[in-house]
Amino acid sequence: MQLPKLPKKERLNSKKAIDSLFEKGEKWSCYPFRVVLETKEEDSEISPVRFLVSVGKRNFKRAVDRNLLKRRTREAFRLNKHRLSHLFSLHSSELENRKMVLGFIYTAKQIEPYALIEKRMNSAIDGILDRIKQLIIQQ
Repeated sequence: MQLPKLPKKERLNSKKAIDSLFEKGEKWSCYPFRVVLETKEEDSEISPVRFLVSVGKRNFKRAVDRNLLKRRTREAFRLNKHRLSHLFSLHSSELENRKMVLGFIYTAKQIEPYALIEKRMNSAIDGILDRIKQLIIQQ
């Protein structure tokens, strides 16, 4: 069985794209995350789903704590991103040339266990799927 991967092309690292995400994206909370979603019409060869993870220095002064939370969040996303890819494969005609940019901002004040992070990542992905399905219906 092929394990899911998280290649670099799925990570959001362009300053312009990040600024656009936070300006135009739809935001909602799913403790311990603040989720930001932006859908775009693009014709490029980039991945249909790109994301970023952010952990604030205000809440976690030590870099090792921020890195731990980022690793846990990326792992939870990596293991559950197949649900988003499945949606794109099911609705390939409606979502053709449509790209999704996601931001996960860790907002909790303490380090949560991985089990909770993964559970909430599933909840966040459910919210993303609902919003994308609404977008499909509107088209």
